[in-house]
Amino acid sequence: MDPVKRAKSPKDCLIQYEVQLDDMQDNWKTRIYSPVYRLAAQDCPLAGNTQYHSFHYSVWPKDGIRSGQSNESSAPKNPALREKGIGMARDFYNWFSARRSPVNGLKLRPSASVGSAMATDKLLADMLDDTGGHDAGDSAGYGDGLCIAFAPPGVAPLEVHGAEKCRRWMR
Repeated sequence: MDPVKRAKSPKDCLIQYEVQLDDMQDNWKTRIYSPVYRLAAQDCPLAGNTQYHSFHYSVWPKDGIRSGQSNESSAPKNPALREKGIGMARDFYNWFSARRSPVNGLKLRPSASVGSAMATDKLLADMLDDTGGHDAGDSAGYGDGLCIAFAPPGVAPLEVHGAEKCRRWMR
């Protein structure tokens, strides 16, 4: 999705998608991220000075459990914003669950995460460390240069950061 041209606002937010990959014995191997999207305040699942917040949506097929949750330590007080964030995670889950793992021999963990933060240069730099990078626990380098080609549906990002760090894409 192409960015929208508009002046930046301190009420904007940053969004980044994450999925983890496991081996066939359900052992964690790596995580991959999307570029970082700057969204206008009305499209954000958070409000105020939230430094970091994450929303999750999981489906555990063996147990038939579906859950949406929010990182409660910094949860948006507004239930509608919380549901918006969980909805973003659910949309991402529905997208990636219809795809194959981008790494042979690994499978996608059935849990989607959306990280969000207020739009500051420092938080953007922190989030960009993960984009296309090497996760500290990934000794085999499975996630090196790998990114998620997913953007929030129905939302026009104001800016997209970090796509230049991606050499391979999960599409």
